[in-house]
Amino acid sequence: MSTYPITLPTKEERHKLFGSVPPIKGTKPTEKDKMV
Repeated sequence: MSTYPITLPTKEERHKLFGSVPPIKGTKPTEKDKMV
C-alpha cells in the first residue's frame, strides 16, 4: 500500500493504517508514537 501520500486525508485512515500495518515508507515512526 504505497499509494497513500505522506499526509493521509483523514486521521481515521492514518489510525487504521497504523493499527493494521507497520509504518509505511514516507511515514515516520515518531508520528505513530505521537499519535499514540
